[in-house]
Amino acid sequence: MPLQDIYHGIHLRRLFPKNEMSEIYLAVATRALAFSMINLFIPLYLYMELGFTLKQIAVFYIIYSIAFGAVTPFAAKLAARVGLKHAILMSCPLYIMFYFLLYSLKAISIPFLIIPIFLGVASGLFWISFHIEFAKVSVAGKRGVETGKWIGYSSLAVLFGPLIGGILIDTTGFTVVFVIASILLVASATFLFFTKERHVPAVISFRHVFSKRNMKNSLAFIGYGVHTMAGGVLWPLFIFFILHTYTSLGFLGSLAGASTAFVTFIVGKMSDKYNKRHVLKVGSSLYSISWFIRHFVETVGQVFGVTMFASMVFTMVQVPSHALVYEEFQENLAEKFVFREMALCVGRILVLLVFLFTGNFLFSFMLSGIGAFAFWLF
Repeated sequence: MPLQDIYHGIHLRRLFPKNEMSEIYLAVATRALAFSMINLFIPLYLYMELGFTLKQIAVFYIIYSIAFGAVTPFAAKLAARVGLKHAILMSCPLYIMFYFLLYSLKAISIPFLIIPIFLGVASGLFWISFHIEFAKVSVAGKRGVETGKWIGYSSLAVLFGPLIGGILIDTTGFTVVFVIASILLVASATFLFFTKERHVPAVISFRHVFSKRNMKNSLAFIGYGVHTMAGGVLWPLFIFFILHTYTSLGFLGSLAGASTAFVTFIVGKMSDKYNKRHVLKVGSSLYSISWFIRHFVETVGQVFGVTMFASMVFTMVQVPSHALVYEEFQENLAEKFVFREMALCVGRILVLLVFLFTGNFLFSFMLSGIGAFAFWLF
């Protein structure tokens, strides 16, 4: 039974989301706040607190990406059986277990390779379910605006998360942040149950997944995976050697969230008003430039300048590309999103392998710049 029905007639019902799209906005914003408090700092936690080498960190995220890609088809089948919202809720204890095991590494001997598997399985379960849910709920002709809103509201949440997380880590350590992030994560999933559950069949044929029609978009998705992994793992490590403190990194994350939030709402409207592919090509070109110059960053001012620029132009990649996917994947949703998520994981693994074998940020950043250009093929 939806939570809204349970509280029928109570005046607090006015505070509940009035439709499924509002419900999604509230859920993803809360989730973004939870993750922004902790995820930005995980590579640094592995490096600074646990003493992992940079190459060990690369292996950690390679295992995560393999688990993510491998579990995606099974996650789609599970979501079809239990419902999309229940599948999203089921990802929460897996995320929390990941955080718990990560934190416990200081005191307990845990096989290194097991921990990122929890993160990969949780991510696979969440993202395949979320994308199918959003594709079903979103409205044709408004998907640019709606995509801009979910990304924009998430960015607004990120205004506070990194700074709060950085200050708490600097002053109290990671324990408090792990606990707060876990509570917010569970809350974000429960917000989805104010409306009824949705079951979407998952008929997946790998003959179709690897067909020429689908493979033509594979380079774009692989390129997207390349630069999202580089931006989420390698860039924070690179700039921490310049910024030196978690608070400074958190402040940068909050500023980036502020700049992104404002631009995202504008780009969402542009994506519906103008040709989405034109917006995407302009955005991918500008975003590519941001990667080609990152290795030459040496000062705090340059870190802030490049990060702010990259955050703003990335919205011109993220919003139209997602809106196009939601529009063009309406037929046989599960199969097409399985293909997309698996291609993204190939990109994540690729950039990490480059870093693993070269030990050099430059080659990974250059590959990310090339990967951003791949959306010209979409």
